[in-house]
Amino acid sequence: MATELENIKHSNGTYLKGNLFNEIHRQLGILPGLAGLGQDMTKLDQETQTPGSTTPMDKVRQTAEVIASDVIATFEDDSTKTPQNRYCKTMRRTVKEMSDRHNIAFKSMVQKLNVNDTNAFSTFVSVADEIFEDGTINWGRIVAVYTFASRLAAHCKKHNPESEERIALYAGKYVASKLGKWILDNGGWVSIDLNVNCNLKRSLV
Repeated sequence: MATELENIKHSNGTYLKGNLFNEIHRQLGILPGLAGLGQDMTKLDQETQTPGSTTPMDKVRQTAEVIASDVIATFEDDSTKTPQNRYCKTMRRTVKEMSDRHNIAFKSMVQKLNVNDTNAFSTFVSVADEIFEDGTINWGRIVAVYTFASRLAAHCKKHNPESEERIALYAGKYVASKLGKWILDNGGWVSIDLNVNCNLKRSLV
């Protein structure tokens, strides 16, 4: 997996974070970050939520997974399907805006990743980890994870429709496991409306 990503980086630079994610960060603004993304993600897709769990952290993680399923399932169509909650509604809109704004970059990146059923999980985690390589977490970068997952799922389902559900699982578990504490410490999902909207408005000035 590392070799594949290095080849992409060194062949024409399309995948380089400086070309894609730095621009996204500039557009959305950099909020104060948090270091420490060191969790082992090798079993991420095998994790499950505890039935009936009600702690604040459990709710944050469950919402992360709901958002992933909702956003990825509705990404390519303008379905009138009602969002499962207000956060899904916000993320749908914000992911669409980010995807449209960086359409060429996202399209080029997913095409060059050569994703298949065997490497889909490791590929997703490797690219998502790149977003937080400097240890900074903010809402813009969280949106970038969901946007990348949506573009990757849309690309992969052309060859395997079942891949959409699996990538939604990967994205939800990734955000829940690696970013859940930051989300909780920064006001929970309720904070996404204010922070993302403010950053988007600022990027248009």
